[in-house]
Amino acid sequence: MDEKVRIVLSLTGETMSAARDLACELGLTAEEVMELLIERSLFEKKLSNHEKNMIKGYAYMGTINTQMAEEAVAFDNEAQLSSEEYLAGV
Repeated sequence: MDEKVRIVLSLTGETMSAARDLACELGLTAEEVMELLIERSLFEKKLSNHEKNMIKGYAYMGTINTQMAEEAVAFDNEAQLSSEEYLAGV
């Protein structure tokens, strides 16, 4: 396990507040959040352009898939309501 090194980091109050909020959401300390963000940034720096484009593509497709699922639920709810009305003789 790597030895921890203490650093001093100056942030705006807004950035620190956002980091604390994220830490609270994730059940981590603000220091752990900062470490994760730095690790992620270093990981992303190592990615090829192709890998970066794939990540963007998957994120974009996730948005499209979510929209399609929401539309499908709306249609399904409408069909269920129509079926129930038909069966109830309304």
